[in-house]
Amino acid sequence: MKPQNALTHPCRVAAILALAGLAACADSGARNWSKSGVSESQRSADYAECRSQMRGVTRQSDNIDQDITASRGSDWRKLGQYNSQQSQLAGVDADYAAQVLADCMLDKGYRR
Repeated sequence: MKPQNALTHPCRVAAILALAGLAACADSGARNWSKSGVSESQRSADYAECRSQMRGVTRQSDNIDQDITASRGSDWRKLGQYNSQQSQLAGVDADYAAQVLADCMLDKGYRR
């Protein structure tokens, strides 16, 4: 018999990989934004604040994805669509996270 959380393990792995990808971009991400008269430390602080906001907003989406995977994962496996469905959920979430981050930085007066 499979453990109760067997369906969510691949989802957790996908989430960890997505977060690792975002973290890798985080170091250089602040440098992609500019605003005249703002110091490097202020730009980094503003970027960190926007990333925190992004994580807060996307946390709900991550929880929803986990619920979807738990309820539909068995069906997706039977149809051979589990990996493609997980990739689709992760892709939508990554796009949404990037948009939240960009909107926050734009609201603070930064430009790319």
